[in-house]
Amino acid sequence: MPVFAAILSLPYRGFPEGLGPIVALILFFLPITLIFTCLLSGMPSALVIWLGESFRIRSVLFYAPVGAAIGAVIAGGIFGTLLEMDVLLALAGCLAGLAYWFAAGLDAGR
Repeated sequence: MPVFAAILSLPYRGFPEGLGPIVALILFFLPITLIFTCLLSGMPSALVIWLGESFRIRSVLFYAPVGAAIGAVIAGGIFGTLLEMDVLLALAGCLAGLAYWFAAGLDAGR
C-alpha cells in the first residue's frame, strides 16, 4: 500500500521529490518482504515437500490440508485473530498445496 501512495503522490510532489520514497521502498522494503515471505512460507513448505518425498506420500489429502494449515498458522502469527485473513491465507495455502500436488505430488518418491 505505501508504494501506491508514493506513486500517486508523484504528480503533486514533483518527480525528483516523489522519487525518493519509491526508491527507498524498492531498495529497503522489497528485500525485507521477500525474506519474510521465504521464512514464513517457504521453509515450512520445503519441510512438507521433503517429508512427502521421503515417505512417498502421493495423496492430495495430505498436500492440500497441510498447505491450508501452513497458511492458517502464518495468518495467525501475523494478523492474530483476524478471521477474514486467516481464512484467506488458509485458502491460499490449500491452493498452493493443490498446485504442488498437481505439479509434483503425483510422482512423489519416484
